[in-house]
Amino acid sequence: MRYTFLLLASLILLSCTPRPPEELQAAEPELPTMVLEEATYRFSTRNIVPILVKAARITIDDRQHLAVLERASFTQQGDGGIRGSSDLVTIDTQTNDVTLAGNVHIAQPSGGFAISAETISWNNGQQVLSSAPDGVVEVTFDGSGTITGSGFRGDLSRDSYEFARIDQGEVQN
Repeated sequence: MRYTFLLLASLILLSCTPRPPEELQAAEPELPTMVLEEATYRFSTRNIVPILVKAARITIDDRQHLAVLERASFTQQGDGGIRGSSDLVTIDTQTNDVTLAGNVHIAQPSGGFAISAETISWNNGQQVLSSAPDGVVEVTFDGSGTITGSGFRGDLSRDSYEFARIDQGEVQN
């Protein structure tokens, strides 16, 4: 009788074992690598002068190769340096491609121009700043006017800027 009780108790205990560790890990939410509040981020590649970004929140996820900056402002020193701000900045940390969304303002004082948009993207490999085909962008050139249009593309390596459609304004030489 004693052995029957031990056998029955053993079977009950074995049937009540917890889930395997793999299942427990899968159930846990994936957390980012790092979250910083009221922080500064130094964005740098070989071909540009570093850009110093201050943000209300910076989330870095090494697994997804992604940095997300909320309520960000940025400055770049030196010749051709820029300054600007955006509600949300998303950086692919492998390619250094960047998407800025929400109240985007970018200015290059030495170049005499400023850009405002709701969303704009930077392709680091091509050195191109662009909007979606229907994304409205306003470009202001010191002393020669303002252009508002959609389908903006700015090739910074060639200092060339174009719109698919101009809604308002013209540039004068």
